[in-house]
Amino acid sequence: VYSWGPFLEFAFKKITNTKDTTDPKFQELSINTLHYTGGFRFGYSKEKIIEEKLYQIGGALSLFASYVNIPDEDHDNFEKITRLIATNNSFFMIGAKVSFELNGFQIFTDVRQVFGDKTKLPIKDLKGFNSNIGVAFNTEIFRF
Repeated sequence: VYSWGPFLEFAFKKITNTKDTTDPKFQELSINTLHYTGGFRFGYSKEKIIEEKLYQIGGALSLFASYVNIPDEDHDNFEKITRLIATNNSFFMIGAKVSFELNGFQIFTDVRQVFGDKTKLPIKDLKGFNSNIGVAFNTEIFRF
């Protein structure tokens, strides 16, 4: 079965950093990030019964654009954590994700290009080309 179509995703993430100081009490700083992602996904899946056991296999390719925003109320902590002055609380990226799945176990990789100059995105490790690889476990709760 082939499938294709657009998708939209929203994610919220809280990042906490403990600043090591000579004070016995560590200063804890946190920021929130809001991720808005949209793109197009192409997929293929197949079910096969072997020796009375159902096997579900599939693969997908997603092309996406993502906008990440750090809310204004977290801007001061963002600058304290990075120890740099940031003129912007957001950045933009484009990328692709490839995944393979067997019976709810998924292996995926994604690659992305993060846009932003030194003043807009002062975190060197985030800028430019980034890649990620991982696994996911999916469970079926409802089946219609």
